[in-house]
Amino acid sequence: MVEGTLGTMLENLRTVDDRTWGCYAFSRDILCDRIPPGKRDKMIHRALDCGAQWAERIRARTGISDPFGIAEDLGLDVVESSQPMTERRVLFAQFVPDKRIEIMRHPLDIYAGLYQKQADNEQAVLFPTPGEVRALLLAHEVFHYIEETHAEEIYTRTESIRLWKFLCFKNDSTIRAIGEIAAMSFAKTLTEADYSPFILDVLLLFGYHPAGAESIYADVMAIANRTKIQEKVETD
Repeated sequence: MVEGTLGTMLENLRTVDDRTWGCYAFSRDILCDRIPPGKRDKMIHRALDCGAQWAERIRARTGISDPFGIAEDLGLDVVESSQPMTERRVLFAQFVPDKRIEIMRHPLDIYAGLYQKQADNEQAVLFPTPGEVRALLLAHEVFHYIEETHAEEIYTRTESIRLWKFLCFKNDSTIRAIGEIAAMSFAKTLTEADYSPFILDVLLLFGYHPAGAESIYADVMAIANRTKIQEKVETD
């Protein structure tokens, strides 16, 4: 039964630590191979700290923990989009400069149907509610707004790698993966989730493309296994 398959995947994904999710994010970044593993680990750690610290900073400044309340306080225009999704391109939410966040309605509707099917399933408790998913998506995009407005000081924008240099010419680039890691950490801290919001990559894709969701799951679990082996070697 597909719902049971998703429940089993979700149960395992909830045990994956933030470092592994960071490695997963880097594995999908086109600049991944340009960054040595040791430096990558440091970037993951700093990105996780960046997201968590900004969540605490925003919460302290506004006195608000609810992502919708924070978005309102920041003057963001939050809308639900009916933009159609396809199996090849599934978008859950996006920040549109200067102050607009779009949450895609269709993926949430599909997920709500999957969620309802879990009502009599012993694994139902593993599934975040549609409201929790919406809050995580919004919080993630709020962080991307914060990146835009604090680009000169926020780690995800001040960290970069050199792509090339010729004489006095050079080309440096920020790294998309650390922005995604920090945004997930921000969302996790703000909503006090007991799991990484990265699980939404599997959870929301499953309704459109089960095989694609299962492929992501396999990649993450393989990374988790490699991380455990690496940590064992480091401690022996």
